[in-house]
Order: sequence, then C-alpha cells, then structure tokens
Amino acid sequence: MKSRLIILALFICSSQNLFSQQKLTKSEILKEYQKNEVNPNIDSLYRWDIHLQTRKTFDELLKSGIDTLLIYSVSYPGYHTKRDSCSTMYPIHSYFFGRTKDKSFYKAVNGICESVQGVSIDDEITRFAIENYSKIKKEYFMGVITGAEKINNTLRLNEVWTDHEPKYSILIFLNGDYKYLVFTEGDLTNRKSLFLHYNRRLISFKLFKLIEKELNK
Repeated sequence: MKSRLIILALFICSSQNLFSQQKLTKSEILKEYQKNEVNPNIDSLYRWDIHLQTRKTFDELLKSGIDTLLIYSVSYPGYHTKRDSCSTMYPIHSYFFGRTKDKSFYKAVNGICESVQGVSIDDEITRFAIENYSKIKKEYFMGVITGAEKINNTLRLNEVWTDHEPKYSILIFLNGDYKYLVFTEGDLTNRKSLFLHYNRRLISFKLFKLIEKELNK
C-alpha cells in the first residue's frame, strides 16, 4: 500500500510540473506582452484590400522623399458606405500630417476617390510627435484584457472583443524609422480592462487626443 501511495504522489507531482499553470499580475502581463510584440513590416501596414487610398497616398509621399510623416487612420469594420473604384471593405478615413522643406502640410483621404488637401497652419501634431518620438517608440496600447495566465510557458490572455467598434492606427515615419500603433475604442473606454488607465497615461494617447482636437476644429 505504501509503495502505491508513493507512486501516486510522484505521478501528481510530475503532472503538476508538466501542466504548470500560473496566474499573472498586471506587471507580469505587460512584460510578457512586450516580449511577444512584433513590429510589422512597413509594407504590410496598409493592405491594398482595406487601405487602397491610404496606401496609394502613402506610397506617393514616400516616393517624393518626405522624411517626416504622421498618418492617423480610423476604420469602421462591419459598416458599409457608398462605394466607388477606390472603396474597400469598410469605411476608412486617413489623415496625413507632415513636413517637407520646412513647411507643414495636411491631407485627408475619406476612403473613396475624393480627398482634401491643404497646408496645416498649426504644426503642433508633427512637432509633438518628433519631440516625443523616443518615448512613443517604446509604447504600445494594451487590448481589453481582464486577466491572463501562463500554461507551460504559453501566455493565454482573457480578452474582450467588441464587434463593429472603431479601430484606430497611428504611423509615425521619421527619417527612415517608424512606429506603428493600433488600438480600438474599447481599449480607451472599457472599464473592465486591467489596462484602461495604463493606455490613457501613454504619450501616444496624448498624441491621439491632440489629433482629435485638431480634426474637430
């Protein structure tokens, strides 16, 4: 009987080692998320089937030799709008802020073949992005995560997804280097998230609010 109990105890211990499960704290989730974050290739940022006009405008600006550019995009997955030859899967509005030859410029693309262009009087957005680029480069928005655990060195996140919510992206292109940020409305507003206040304290969030303020003038 004793030998059987010892064998059973050894089996339980080995099973616990094989199937280790650990609940992670907020700081541990951040560390794990950061280790697994992959910066996408710049050619894959704006897929042609979704960002046709955004991609076309972006490529034209790159060919012109521009070295300072910020692209802010808002998309509405699941929604439909009036289509033309430039329309894509769902409505997307993109706004380009940049500098060329010491002059600032602004261009808006509304997801169809029409666009609005003009000179931006206030250069606050590109100036803020340039001055804070080193800090923004290290940042990333966290999704609506309510918890996480590590099972056999595999990270499993408990995330909340909302259909048809606005999705935002910010690309900062500076002297050949770039930072790409992606986040949703829920990432900034959902109170269930462990990282709501974390996201709203980011320098990147301040940039987002600055862009919104400029566009709502």
